[in-house]
Amino acid sequence: MGTKLRNALVAMALAFLTVSALAEEEVNMTLYATQRYGGNDPERNQVVVVRPGEVGGFGTTVISDWIVTENPGHGTTVVARAKGMHFLTSKTDNDNWVTLMIIDFQGTRFKGSTIQVMGFIPVEGQWSIIGGTGQLTLARGVVNHNIYQHVGSARTYQLNFRVFYTPLNATVPTGSNTMILEA
Repeated sequence: MGTKLRNALVAMALAFLTVSALAEEEVNMTLYATQRYGGNDPERNQVVVVRPGEVGGFGTTVISDWIVTENPGHGTTVVARAKGMHFLTSKTDNDNWVTLMIIDFQGTRFKGSTIQVMGFIPVEGQWSIIGGTGQLTLARGVVNHNIYQHVGSARTYQLNFRVFYTPLNATVPTGSNTMILEA
């Protein structure tokens, strides 16, 4: 193997290791998302956009823009919006909705950042965190969710986030090796 090729391969390997060594951070937080789906509710924040007429509602598609707050209840400060789509994907269970949402942070330390989640709703369980932007770049983790309150056509979900992310300003940890190769 030629010297130039060997040096190029070593440089690529070191570049990969350097990127892999970026400082990852973790944040745990509890937030509350409010879903208002009533047809006559002036604060409704989701709408059915496809209703195929299948038995049990199979294939129904909903678009949402839920408010996300630090505390449950009316009058609390909105810190994010959960914007997404929900699909009824079961012919036998009309509570089996697949959810894809972007949590768009607006009024917190993560303002301008997003977290992308997917999973099932309204069943209590977990959503996968499949990405992030802004301060939450390369986000991964889980959101444990449960119905905190259900009154009429409004549900409030408690969302317990466990997020691992690499901040945009992350640097290689002290003590890492860096090599400069000459061609």
